[in-house]
Amino acid sequence: MPRPRLGIGINCFSATEILRHTLKPIRTAHYVVAVVSKESFQGIPIPKKNLDTINQLHSEGFIDEVVYAEYESSMPPKEREISSRNKGLTMATKNGCTHFMTMDEDEIYHEDEFRKAFDIVVEEGAESSYCKIYDYYKSMDLRVSPPPEYVVPFIYKINGRHFGSNVWNIKADSTRKMRPGKVVSLPRDVVSMHHMSWVRDNIRLKLFNSSTYNSSNHELREKMAKYYDSWSNGDKAWIYGHGFKDLIKTQ
Repeated sequence: MPRPRLGIGINCFSATEILRHTLKPIRTAHYVVAVVSKESFQGIPIPKKNLDTINQLHSEGFIDEVVYAEYESSMPPKEREISSRNKGLTMATKNGCTHFMTMDEDEIYHEDEFRKAFDIVVEEGAESSYCKIYDYYKSMDLRVSPPPEYVVPFIYKINGRHFGSNVWNIKADSTRKMRPGKVVSLPRDVVSMHHMSWVRDNIRLKLFNSSTYNSSNHELREKMAKYYDSWSNGDKAWIYGHGFKDLIKTQ
């Protein structure tokens, strides 16, 4: 039986100001690849400073390899996202990994929790796993309350499956789903993903370049961007698709 080797693929475009925080606690992984989109789903080129940040982290050893997403311009946004996740999986497989996790650049784990959770996945012989999420708004210490009901697929065993199968009946991002097989559900007292989903230097880069953007929701997103830019302590968080939420100061 091969020794467990964890590969991680990180989709990169708009949140590289958080990427160093994302990479530090997961650098215990055997292989980390940055899958970089040269342009957004709306055709906006990746800012040069974002590319510079990725390359700097690569040179410092936080990233083992940088590759670029490849897809046809006519491909729908969700399919592009799935393609990028499968690109990371392919690279991890080529580099001898037995397990794989896909993530985005604004997702943070605690190192001790991350190690423990990976050990549980391996010991249980799980093919798939998932954990719960905390969302953050404006600052890395302002947590949205209550936490979301949806979950995030965590670590998969590499066994010939690919992203793009939406048959797994969990409330989660469909671009991260495979056929589940044997599943381990990881509770909050083991591991949680801390999602800096609303922590940005430039919130418009997120709002107007996401896979869910279209002209019909442009006006709403513009209002959200203005609210974000004028936000001050004591204000609520305005979360796309979920309305206004309370915020809790964390350590």
